[in-house]
Amino acid sequence: MSQPNHPRVSAIITTYNCQKFVSDAITSVLSQTRPVDEFIIVDDGSTDATRAALQRFSSYDIQLITQANQGPGAARNTGIRASSGDLIAFLDCDDIWLPQKIQLQADYLEERPQDSLVGTHSWWWDTYSDEWTVKQRGIPQGKNKAPEILIHNFVGNPSATMFRRELFEQVGLFNETLHWGEDWELWMRILQQHEIGFIPKPLIVYRWHSANISHERMWERFTYLENIALSQIGTYPHRIQRPFLHRRAKARWALERSWHLRSRNAPRFRQLGYLWRAFFYSPFEQFGEKFKLLISTVVGKANYGALQNFKSWLRSGYSTAQVDKDLLKPDCQALLKPAPGLSYSFHSPKKAN
Repeated sequence: MSQPNHPRVSAIITTYNCQKFVSDAITSVLSQTRPVDEFIIVDDGSTDATRAALQRFSSYDIQLITQANQGPGAARNTGIRASSGDLIAFLDCDDIWLPQKIQLQADYLEERPQDSLVGTHSWWWDTYSDEWTVKQRGIPQGKNKAPEILIHNFVGNPSATMFRRELFEQVGLFNETLHWGEDWELWMRILQQHEIGFIPKPLIVYRWHSANISHERMWERFTYLENIALSQIGTYPHRIQRPFLHRRAKARWALERSWHLRSRNAPRFRQLGYLWRAFFYSPFEQFGEKFKLLISTVVGKANYGALQNFKSWLRSGYSTAQVDKDLLKPDCQALLKPAPGLSYSFHSPKKAN
């Protein structure tokens, strides 16, 4: 429970057909070092065994709301309207909060009244290969947040954020008409008017699995998100910047497509075609990433991988730096012990298929 004179925190999980993972998400909320004051779950019309998974937690003080399927934006808005906390934190049903997430973000906003939202880095877990990488978030150094958010989503997904409640009263809720990118579109509105902050450490785990990775849907998603960016850039108040922002956005999405084609072992001419577009639209936008992809595409993935391994071997011989303990991948199975009276299996990579 909240302490006197401390803001109340509402946790909102939105779920749709997430029977494999929702128990992990719920347990990560219950495992916080700073307990939340209000816990709401919105089931957005699940048709699988999600409801049965939720029933395991019926003895806990959790408000369950069910509705017909309306999409993630509408589900989050339902949770916002039902909540009463001063601070609001979202969690997607297949993501995981690390134990200090709520404590650190609530403390951050208490200490910095000028910030309306706080984000954090994320662990990205590829459940196919069991590879873990840290996705760093934050306003790029030397960049202006308001135009930069129109180019790329440096805030990340909602699971990594915490908001002041009054923020929604000032900029509005999630756009329920958007199929993808409803979070990014909200960040665009927020950063035109408000200050945000970031905690430079990973406090959530974003899980890549079969339900959120597919070639056809990813390609469709690229086009959808690019159109959101270009639409917002078209209304940016500083008209003189619009052409430059437009070209930078086109360059970034061309590069995204080229990386995606590489990951799918698409014909090399297609990879190079989109990479050429990325250079054409804005040569210096993400220049390092473009150059790396160019070398990788020309020499081939296997040869490039061998070069990278050799480079890492050379570096390891000269480096005496100690590994930051905070960046060791979390042992989710140990962290997410089932709550008292419950029994279920944590979904390891072998089970996430």
